[in-house]
Amino acid sequence: MRTTSFSLFGLNLVLLISSTVAKTTTVGVETETESRGVSVPMDDCFDIDVDELTYPSRDVTTLAITKKCRVFTGPMCTGRTTLLEPGEHSSPEPVMLGSILCEEPEVFSTEL
Repeated sequence: MRTTSFSLFGLNLVLLISSTVAKTTTVGVETETESRGVSVPMDDCFDIDVDELTYPSRDVTTLAITKKCRVFTGPMCTGRTTLLEPGEHSSPEPVMLGSILCEEPEVFSTEL
């Protein structure tokens, strides 16, 4: 348990530091076997590539995000979707993650 807490703290620190001017954000993805940061382009659908992440499956237990993101169960932003606010999101049961769309906040938004 202590190792998991430390890895999540380190992952959150990486999330804050690694966002670049090139309009990307880093999403922390944790499965039962490992955790890793994934660089995701802003305002564009991004498929979570299982081979690239070396995960045994797309079953995710924790997502750490610094931007508002919509996660999808299918590729190319298809399937069931959930809108997540910035923060750490955990589930006691692994959840399938196929793709993600993170949005840059509207600077001149009329919402109050």
